[in-house]
Amino acid sequence: MLLPPEEASLFISLYSSLIGFAAGRLGGVAGIVDAKTFRRASNDARAKARDKLLGNIALIDDFVDENPYQFPERELSNLLKLEHFISGKFFVERDLRDYIMALS
Repeated sequence: MLLPPEEASLFISLYSSLIGFAAGRLGGVAGIVDAKTFRRASNDARAKARDKLLGNIALIDDFVDENPYQFPERELSNLLKLEHFISGKFFVERDLRDYIMALS
């Protein structure tokens, strides 16, 4: 599924801001302490910071409550859905119009 350019830009902005915030709260992860350093980091460092966030998912609530980058409330509400993520390795069985069927 391709996102329209404005939605893709919003996702990237929220994603980098959230992970940068979380990495900073965790004392810096692979040199990442905020959104700016996240954007400049290597893919390996970004993956480490992402994994640290997934291990400390309560930081999403902190990010939404503090809203350090002044995102509109409507945009922040989408981040709260991430708290219900399922982590693991999956095999995509079918990519349908409304959803994806995956096997774990």
